[in-house]
Amino acid sequence: MKTLLKLVVMALIVHASWRIGSAYWDHYQFEDAVKESAQFSERKKLETIQTNVMQIAERLEIPIQADQLTITKTNRKITVEGTYSRDIEVIPRYIRHWDFTVNVDVLSVN
Repeated sequence: MKTLLKLVVMALIVHASWRIGSAYWDHYQFEDAVKESAQFSERKKLETIQTNVMQIAERLEIPIQADQLTITKTNRKITVEGTYSRDIEVIPRYIRHWDFTVNVDVLSVN
């Protein structure tokens, strides 16, 4: 019985780690793609940059809305900031609301 309990606890830890880790992996992929896009956007308008960011979010299934983003552009510096939330099933039937912050600050290269 003691071994079974240890296995159940270990399975719950592995499940939670997988779910949380996957959400963070998606978040880091999103930030990386936004950074890459912003680096080559010096001559683009803010609306175009925002459209690109929203397309990246849609492709990676990141639940962020356009009004949750703030994009600023000064000289060669582009900043993309925002927050979004995801519901993560930490353990079966226990969903936790998790907040993520996007903060990308780049100097454009073109």
